[in-house]
Amino acid sequence: MASCPVIILAAGTSRRMGERKPFIKLPSGITLLEHLLNLYQRCDISEIIVVFNNDGYNFLKENYASLENNARIVINPFPEKGRFLSIQKAVSLLTKDDSCFIHNVDNPFISPDLIQSMKKMLLSDSYVCPTYKGKGGHPVLIGSKIVTCIQSLSDKDRDFKQILNSFNRIECATPYADVCLNLNTPDDINKMIH
Repeated sequence: MASCPVIILAAGTSRRMGERKPFIKLPSGITLLEHLLNLYQRCDISEIIVVFNNDGYNFLKENYASLENNARIVINPFPEKGRFLSIQKAVSLLTKDDSCFIHNVDNPFISPDLIQSMKKMLLSDSYVCPTYKGKGGHPVLIGSKIVTCIQSLSDKDRDFKQILNSFNRIECATPYADVCLNLNTPDDINKMIH
């Protein structure tokens, strides 16, 4: 039976933030990464894959080594090439029948109910995007045909959105405004905390 892993993208350089995004602390005291790991574990997601750059992975090993027990780690040594390379490296670990969530570490807020709703709506040749008042949010859930498509591509400089545009989009309307929340700068963090 096909599974539905999640790929957490955490390989960005965090230039605008000024510190490593996966390890930014939420008001609860846990990091963004820990928050997402906890969330998907509660949702009985079959496998969690986290993509780091070399620096982020070294920081993980030195400061949060126990988190490696909760996820499969993939390294993108060339984060400057963009997130599609991270997606491609992680998707290469999946089977052709897998669907998967793609979740940016800096879009940390989603409810377990929404994750289950998205899974129920998915078709193999489509992707599900949560929307709040018509605006697309995160994460996206991609069907098995999209997984297979990404696995077959050799060009590393592709745009993930362009690939999605060639497949059917299913919108999952939600009352949760936080699906549209991006944490890119220290100011974004301050707004979230206060």
